[in-house]
Amino acid sequence: MNNEDERNVALKAYRDGLFSADEKIKLETAEKLLNIAVAVGAELTQTVLFGIIKDVVPELCFFDEVQLMLLQKLDAVVETLGGWQYAKDLMPVYEQLAGSEELVIRTIITESLVNICDHLSDEEIDTDIIGMIDRLVQKNWFTAKCTVAGLFTLCYQRGNAETKIYIRKKALEFCEEDNPLLRKTYAVCLNGLVRDFENDHLVNDVIPLYLRWNEHDQEQIRISSIDLALSLAYTLKEEQVEAHLISALQRSATDASWRVRKEMAAKLLDIQKALNPKHATVYVQMAKLLAMDSEFSTRETMSQDIIEFCLNLKRLKCEGYKEIIINDMIDVIRKMSQDTFEEVRCDLAETLMNLEVIFDKDEMRKHLLPIILTTLNMEPKKVLDTYVGNLNKIMSYIGYDNLGDDLERIMFDLLASSASRWRARRLLIVTIRIIAKHSDKEYFAKTIIPYYHKLLGDTVFSIRRTSPYILPLFIHKFGMAWTKQYVLHKVFYGRRHANYLYRMVVLFCIDELLHPSIKQHLIDLDDKPEFLIKMSYLSELLDYKLNEEWVTNVCTDSAYDFPEDAMAYTDNLLKSLEEQETGEDEKQPPDQHYMISLYCLLLKYVLAILKEMSEDAVPNVRSRCVRTLENLLYINHSVSKKLEDCKEILDKVTDEEKMSWRAEIDEERATVDEYMREEVRQLDRGKSFDKPRLSKEFSYKEGTRIDDMDVQSEGVLIDADDFFVFYENNENSENGEDLENIVGDLDENFHVEGITPIDDNKNEDSVDL
Repeated sequence: MNNEDERNVALKAYRDGLFSADEKIKLETAEKLLNIAVAVGAELTQTVLFGIIKDVVPELCFFDEVQLMLLQKLDAVVETLGGWQYAKDLMPVYEQLAGSEELVIRTIITESLVNICDHLSDEEIDTDIIGMIDRLVQKNWFTAKCTVAGLFTLCYQRGNAETKIYIRKKALEFCEEDNPLLRKTYAVCLNGLVRDFENDHLVNDVIPLYLRWNEHDQEQIRISSIDLALSLAYTLKEEQVEAHLISALQRSATDASWRVRKEMAAKLLDIQKALNPKHATVYVQMAKLLAMDSEFSTRETMSQDIIEFCLNLKRLKCEGYKEIIINDMIDVIRKMSQDTFEEVRCDLAETLMNLEVIFDKDEMRKHLLPIILTTLNMEPKKVLDTYVGNLNKIMSYIGYDNLGDDLERIMFDLLASSASRWRARRLLIVTIRIIAKHSDKEYFAKTIIPYYHKLLGDTVFSIRRTSPYILPLFIHKFGMAWTKQYVLHKVFYGRRHANYLYRMVVLFCIDELLHPSIKQHLIDLDDKPEFLIKMSYLSELLDYKLNEEWVTNVCTDSAYDFPEDAMAYTDNLLKSLEEQETGEDEKQPPDQHYMISLYCLLLKYVLAILKEMSEDAVPNVRSRCVRTLENLLYINHSVSKKLEDCKEILDKVTDEEKMSWRAEIDEERATVDEYMREEVRQLDRGKSFDKPRLSKEFSYKEGTRIDDMDVQSEGVLIDADDFFVFYENNENSENGEDLENIVGDLDENFHVEGITPIDDNKNEDSVDL
């Protein structure tokens, strides 16, 4: 058997399969159409295989799945042949299947016919395509008429005068059919056709049709009139729009059916762009009516677009747009922000801050801040998340310095109202970073730091894990002395918390100081001699302590692994924090004070804390402590290598300068931080877990501070000292010694050749390097 015989056998078998009485066999055979076409070649496909399909189509009227499979495979076969220019022979197939009751089949047929038309001449459009359309629209069943509606616009654009008259007549005729599906299909078709109609036909034929639709008894027809009006508004002359469309559109905005009003709300932005800006008062009035509609779904649709509507007033250069927004739209926005439906408030909150391109800072504070504060006083759910995410914009546009007590109230309300909204609380980390960037240290310590302590001691791990991200930024902005006094001394207390999950926060904070997630340049080395000499001295001191036996034992004996992907807990938080640094120079110089202060902190406190935590009863804490120690070893090793590269600079420094700069380091290390000692002593002596708790149902009172608040255990706010409560029972405490005693034990008999021993009895003011 030669190749030709094999192909003939394959075609015969394929034909038998399609004509089989078994639907399963028909479907399996149809699925193999592309394989058969490739096997028999292009010539036999066009002459024989397409003929088989034409013959079998009439037999498939009750097999929708087989029809669909054949159409899908035919598209692939046509692409294999080289394109739709080879598919003209399939037009009889598409014509026979055009009457299918399955919408997906009719959609594929329409798309295929459009593709074929793209490769036909104008003469073939006027003869072949119009002839097929005429045959299909004369069928009794509406499905065939719906199928060819997608060809009307193409035929009208490319056809001759007779074709245009025919298409225009049929389109208008079917737009007034009694069958709702047929009428709806051709209403959509007409929306595209009217832009190609001549003005006379628009005035004489389409406008009367639109006016009949606009006042029709059926709401679905009145809904269809809105899209037609939109198409007419882009096409008609200005005086014709004013004469025929304006009053009809106003009727639609006040229609008795809420579905019509909802459709008007959905199309309002398009109508606004289509109408001349001199009609601004018309569509502003429509916007006000729709935004205050009695139907929830209409108000929800408007809440998504109301801010964009206001912005369009500026983009379209409407005369007096700002006065229109202030006098007419702000009151509407205020009422929508207090809507009884949460979805309306939430949709509005997501776009409200976009008004910053219209208002200056004073106007934002006067008109928008009251809306925000009012919203936050309600029972926010998703609204709260949105407003926390936009709090940075509020401060950026309204101005941090002008917020005053309002900002503290916002922070208070966000924490007090978000006991179950932990993602909202996590976003406050970004907010606190922005406030730190623009505020002075006195205000920040008094007002904002208590909120930060709440986040460090939050009941949700993701918040406790990500809160330390901004800790290095505090040191960079306010200095190490300030950070130790207001942040770190409480963080270090956490090493003795009764719950090991909160003890881990101490290690998270230390890790973040060693490897800042933001502003990585903080740990870079400068090339100034004084800085290099001090870092060389500190590195030697730290290296000596890191070679002590307890460090070696801890890092060697630990058998625990602590894998972690911190990004899993951040979502977009880290990206939001990095965005706050975009306004600063991309390449920033190293922060000398940060590295020197960090090393002094490591020597004075951190190593003592790590030694204590390396003996923790919980394996996870010990494992995390090992990881922190390894980070510390890596950092010091990296610093040592960088200092070796700067040996030429170090060799040029005189011995007197070296001794002077080292003396400054010794003085700083010998300084006792009184606030660290005293507060540890107070906490060790008498703090108890048995503190009174207030109900979650409280209200903000003038002068009330977050330190005075407390809620139930499932809430976010706890005691003012947060998670820094060590013992469930002070009498059972096994770690009663205070911090300076631990540091003293670690420093006992410490001596390195050429280094002056520290006098631990010194009591001088802390030096912020």
